[in-house]
Amino acid sequence: MKINSEFEPQAGQGPSATGAAGGASHVHSSLNSHAGRSSETDKADLSSEAQQFAKLSAHANKVPDVRADRVATLKNAIQNGSHSVSNHQIAQAMARDSHPRA
Repeated sequence: MKINSEFEPQAGQGPSATGAAGGASHVHSSLNSHAGRSSETDKADLSSEAQQFAKLSAHANKVPDVRADRVATLKNAIQNGSHSVSNHQIAQAMARDSHPRA
């Protein structure tokens, strides 16, 4: 079925008389009649949970992804040979990496 968006219902015709095509055209022309109004504004009311989530998300975005001080400390320890990792730490990391979290 092809719907002609250029179709304008004639007087007395509406969605019930013309089916889906008439209904779509009616909605389309209705939207066009509201497009020129500049006094209408969009409004969204957020729940308190959504507002809290937005605040927490903004705060999380401010935190750096890389802790530069920790990276510098580890880099220096590796370069001067003082950084050591135990076999137990290696095994834990391997087990953690082999079982992805759900």
